[in-house]
Amino acid sequence: MSVGAPGMGHHRGVHAVFVPGSGRSGAPAWPVQAAAVDLRRWHCRFVDLTGLVTPDEQRDAVVAALVGEGHGAGGHLVAHAAGAVAALRAAAHGPGTVRSLALLEPAVFSAARGGPHVEAYVAAMSAVFAAAKDPRVRDGGLAVRYLSALGAPGAAIADPGDPSLRSLGRRVRRSTPPWEVPVDIGVLARVPTLVVTGGWSPLYEEVAAAMAGAGASTRVLPGYGHRVQDHPGLNAALQEHWSAAER
Repeated sequence: MSVGAPGMGHHRGVHAVFVPGSGRSGAPAWPVQAAAVDLRRWHCRFVDLTGLVTPDEQRDAVVAALVGEGHGAGGHLVAHAAGAVAALRAAAHGPGTVRSLALLEPAVFSAARGGPHVEAYVAAMSAVFAAAKDPRVRDGGLAVRYLSALGAPGAAIADPGDPSLRSLGRRVRRSTPPWEVPVDIGVLARVPTLVVTGGWSPLYEEVAAAMAGAGASTRVLPGYGHRVQDHPGLNAALQEHWSAAER
């Protein structure tokens, strides 16, 4: 787990924990935030979920980042994609330790079951997870199927022999489909929550709308697709959200 610079001023004892999605982990998953001097006074910490596959392992890593090293005042959680599932479960598991949630393109598909885009996604991904149980499907090929189902650009011409794709395939093979992980959406009514999407995908907009109905506020930062954390306006939006939660 990588840790940012020490906190300063009135934010001493309060920190922000960043939870990655299923790709890069630790600080490399958050290059804009890791390099931002103005965020350092919030004790930024970047969770590394490498090797943690089960939902409980991931949840516990997030809780540990929140309460570790004597930060008894709790912290603000920022999570991307599948990391939003772990963040919500951490908020439910450790009430009082999460001061706010910022969920970026959250893959909390259980919150929007029945929606047409979510159901289409679940159907496509169910086929991928079924293939994951077939030993004849190699890791790289499984990753290509996974990325194709996501609609990732270039997935159709990706090389299954690429080591990064083989690594992704191994993670997919060991993971639980996100819509099957139990999540308490009631957390959104108890913890100040901001959902940020990129405005590019009806799937994530459908999830955001469902979460807004459960108590979250929403914001669209267009132009960066699924990686809204790379948007130059996100850091200001996060600090505004954190400061409001501290009042």
